[in-house]
Amino acid sequence: MLGGDHDVDRAQEAVDQYGDLKRPEACIGTGPWMLERFEPNVRSTFVRNPGYFLPALPYADGVELAVDPDPSSSLASWLAGRYDFAPSYGMVVRRVDLDAAKRRKPGLQTSEFTWMITG
Repeated sequence: MLGGDHDVDRAQEAVDQYGDLKRPEACIGTGPWMLERFEPNVRSTFVRNPGYFLPALPYADGVELAVDPDPSSSLASWLAGRYDFAPSYGMVVRRVDLDAAKRRKPGLQTSEFTWMITG
């Protein structure tokens, strides 16, 4: 999201530092998080954006998004407490894993919905 002279300056700084804007490290935005570290096919780590336009937000100091292409492994990690949110894309539990999740997390609150995924 670019807009205004300040953002153009940041874009030029990113090009100067990384060579172009195609690299993940060169991302520019105005959201609550800033990319701190990108490890392809492993994880992305974000830290709080001190310039975020809503005072005192976000509440958390950082976010880490783990990449685990194996649904069984990611489910096991979530059930073991390694992840704060459900393991599948969109922070959901696959229907096939729901019974196991409810057994391991008795206080789990769920809601069913239809979700179209293509790809």
